Amino acid sequence: SIILLCPAAKRPALPAALVGLSLEEAIPEEVIRRAMIVVIEADPASRRSMQRIGELRAARPFLPLIVALRDSNISLVRSLVRQGVNDVVALPFDLEHRPPSLCQRSSAS
Repeated sequence: SIILLCPAAKRPALPAALVGLSLEEAIPEEVIRRAMIVVIEADPASRRSMQRIGELRAARPFLPLIVALRDSNISLVRSLVRQGVNDVVALPFDLEHRPPSLCQRSSAS
């Protein structure tokens, strides 16, 4: 999976880092600590893949978190939103034509 870390809102079009991880690999603490926003791919069929969403949310409760899924349904999306996920996007997507929620921070952040 890919974790996209974005810089401050003044330069939203440029990713600060792309971190390649397997769908079940733990997210490195330094990545979690540096992130201003995270986009993480998850596989609903993998319990470990879904667990790391909760682990990330527990480590950084107010970090904007977007989950990218290849296959989803309304029930799964609702469950993710209840867990504190800010947005859910469909895969594949092109970073040049990324969903509007990527790399945008609210004025309240």
